[in-house]
Amino acid sequence: MESGERVYNVYCSEEIARLLQTSGQLQWLESQYQVKVDYQEGRFLLTGRDTPVQAQQQAKHILISLIQQSSIPKSAFQWFWFNGKSYSPYDPDSNQKIEDAFQSQQPALILETFGKLYNINLIHFAQSPLTGKIWRPIIRQPPPMMRRPENRREFTSWTYDDKGKIKPFSREIVMKLEEALKTGTNNVDIRMGSSEFVINLERMEMHNKKTKRIQSVSRETKRPS
Repeated sequence: MESGERVYNVYCSEEIARLLQTSGQLQWLESQYQVKVDYQEGRFLLTGRDTPVQAQQQAKHILISLIQQSSIPKSAFQWFWFNGKSYSPYDPDSNQKIEDAFQSQQPALILETFGKLYNINLIHFAQSPLTGKIWRPIIRQPPPMMRRPENRREFTSWTYDDKGKIKPFSREIVMKLEEALKTGTNNVDIRMGSSEFVINLERMEMHNKKTKRIQSVSRETKRPS
């Protein structure tokens, strides 16, 4: 390890590690978050030299999620599509077709459901009718036993680093960021005072459009004290 590199250890069995190494998911993780993932002696080593801390932490959580999901039978996953208000599950037959395509790393598939043909994009996680151009997000969920129990008292906090001082975003901006996460939007335009910014949710950074200044962004789920 070179001086200055941050390293996270994520323990994983050799069997699951081999599955992830051949699935292409680790390569995607490395390219998206500018980290390096190696497997040694029963654990993944996730390193990053110039990667922002928040981005590397996010990569670690995604790696943990990939390990957990790889331990679940394929048939246990459920796919959902966004109907404009909430997420609705696909029927069992459609769900299996999407899961099979996902497991075989197909970028997309044509699916007949509800009497119509849909283009299911498994790169951007979205669906659109073949006869239209309205894209709606889709999501893949593990079985309930693997999900975090819902706690309605929890709330989500978004903050940014302003010259060493951690400051919260307004409720309006928080809602905008949460919606972007739900729909898979990577870049979010916001305004604070007279300044305009774009927030990159992949790197968890906020860029000032005028000055080009970059500030780190954090998301945290908390419980009221």
